[in-house]
This record gives sequence, structure tokens and C-alpha cells, in this order.
Amino acid sequence: MRYLSNTTTGILGALGADLNDTRLLKLQLTREIASLEGQLFRLKTRNDVIDYTTIETYEEMLLSRQRILETLSWDE
Repeated sequence: MRYLSNTTTGILGALGADLNDTRLLKLQLTREIASLEGQLFRLKTRNDVIDYTTIETYEEMLLSRQRILETLSWDE
């Protein structure tokens, strides 16, 4: 959460938010990755016209979420 301003972090801290706890973010990213993988599989195995632009977009969305997930520590 290094992008938050001091004012924002102060408000969140006052509300009891633990800015070092990334468990919810990790779970959300994991769910999104699984969902996108399923959607991408269905797109690639369709019997009608294959939309390569959509497939590329899904691959980019997957890659971006995987990169974010890799940067988060799993030591918590």
C-alpha cells in the first residue's frame, strides 16, 4: 500500500485497517486468476469463431494479476 498518502493511511489506521495484512488481496487475486483461467479455457475451446483479441486481453489480465500476487509476501 505504498501508494497511499499519509492522510489516507492515517484515516485507515484510525479505522483499524491493517495496511500490512494482504491476506484479503491475495485471496481476491487467487479467485480472479482462477475465474479468468476458466473463462480463457472456454474461449480457446469454443467451436465457433475464435476471437484472438479477447484471448489476448484475458491472457494480459491473468499475467497482471499473477505478477501482483508474486510481489506479495506469503509469510503471513
